[in-house]
Amino acid sequence: MLGGCVSVFELLSKKKSFALPWIGNPFLNRLGLHKARIRLSGAILKLRRLQNFSRPKHYEQFLRDGVVAIPDYLPKSVFESLKPEALQCFKAAEAETPLLTHMVSRGFGEKQALSSGFDRFDGGTLNRFLEISAERTPNCADFAKQLDLSQLYGKAAGSLAHPEKFWLYQTLHGDDQENPDDQKLTHRDTFHSAIKLWYFLEDVELEHGPLEYSVGSHRMTPERMQWEYDGSIRASTIGIGRRRGGAFRASDADMAQMGFAPPIPLPVKANTLVLADIRGFHRRGHAKPGSQRHAIYANIRPHPFNPIRL
Repeated sequence: MLGGCVSVFELLSKKKSFALPWIGNPFLNRLGLHKARIRLSGAILKLRRLQNFSRPKHYEQFLRDGVVAIPDYLPKSVFESLKPEALQCFKAAEAETPLLTHMVSRGFGEKQALSSGFDRFDGGTLNRFLEISAERTPNCADFAKQLDLSQLYGKAAGSLAHPEKFWLYQTLHGDDQENPDDQKLTHRDTFHSAIKLWYFLEDVELEHGPLEYSVGSHRMTPERMQWEYDGSIRASTIGIGRRRGGAFRASDADMAQMGFAPPIPLPVKANTLVLADIRGFHRRGHAKPGSQRHAIYANIRPHPFNPIRL
C-alpha cells in the first residue's frame, strides 16, 4: 500500500516514462493526465520566468522559434584562448581512453566512466563528456560562469545559473546502417520545456551531422496537444517491451498533421552558441561515419513542477 501511495508522486516529478504505473495509467491518460502535466508544467514555467526581471538579448527570438543560433558569441581573443584549451582536453582523454568506433549494443547506452568524465553511446554514435574545472580548463570554466549566458538560459529555463551543468562534449558519428542512432529520428525529449545549449569550437557543416530543429515546434498548439494526447494513449496501452519512454518520436505525417515543418539542419561556424527548447521537435543530423563535433554543452532541465526558480 505504501509503495502505491509513494508512486503517485511520480505525477509531480520529472519522470516521463509510461512504463511507470501512474504516468502510464491508461484510464488516467484517457481522462487527460498527460495533457494536464503539460499544461501545469507550462504554467509553472511562466511563473518561474516572471521571477527573473532580466530581458536578455535573443530571448524574444528564442520564445518565438524555440531555437536560436548566435554567431561570433565570444570576442575573438577570448575564443582563441578557450578553443585550444578545450581541444587539448579532448586529445588528452583520447590518449588515455581511445575513442571506440564500434558498438554492438543498441539504443540509449549506459555511462562508461572515464577519469575525467564519461562515454555514452546512442546506437553507434559515441558521446564523450569531459569535466570542466577551474584548475584544468580555466577558460572553459569562465565561459560556463558568463553572466550574459546564464541570463539567457536562466530566463529561458526559468532557472538560476548552473555552471556545474556544463561539459566539454565530443560527438563521434558511427555507422547508422550497422547500428542506428535513435537520436537521428525526429523527436521531442520530454513533455515540458527544457534547455540544451551547445557552444561550438569548430565549424559544423552538413557532413558533421548538425542539430536539426523544427522552428516553432516547441509551441503547444491544439494540434500538438492532440498529438501528445494520442501518444500518451498509445504509450499507456502498448505491450511490455515496446517503446514506452516519454521521448516521443514523430513521423513526417505527424509533423504535417501538427502544422510543423520537418526539422532543418543548423550548420554553424566555430564560436557559435546554439540554444534550443528540447520540447520542440529536433534530431541529430546524419553524418559520414567517423565525423566529429566538439563543443561545450549543457542540459538545463529544472523540475517542471517547482514554482521557485532554482
